[in-house]
Amino acid sequence: MIESEPVIENVRKALNDGMEMSVNISMETKISSGKQILSSDIGDEMVMMDINLGKYFSLKGPSGRVWELIDKETSVQSIFDILLEEYDVEAEQCQKELFALLHDMHDAEMIVAI
Repeated sequence: MIESEPVIENVRKALNDGMEMSVNISMETKISSGKQILSSDIGDEMVMMDINLGKYFSLKGPSGRVWELIDKETSVQSIFDILLEEYDVEAEQCQKELFALLHDMHDAEMIVAI
């Protein structure tokens, strides 16, 4: 479902090197985009820039769709339900990949868990 492109390579590397995820995300967690992130939809890709850190990020496909859905504060459950409706994916796989993506985004300070 959520393509395995290198969404945030340094965060994935840090996680693989033993850094623990910094937040507990559940289906009830509310998520909001970081205020310091500017984004633009360019074709099939969502390109973002953290204006405070000068870092660029790129999301494609379902990952970009997740970013669109968190433009305003929303629950992980709402994001999950929409992804299940819009993509041909099993619920278990969708939840696993959604949580991994949200943890990556949180650790890169792209989103805030409320």
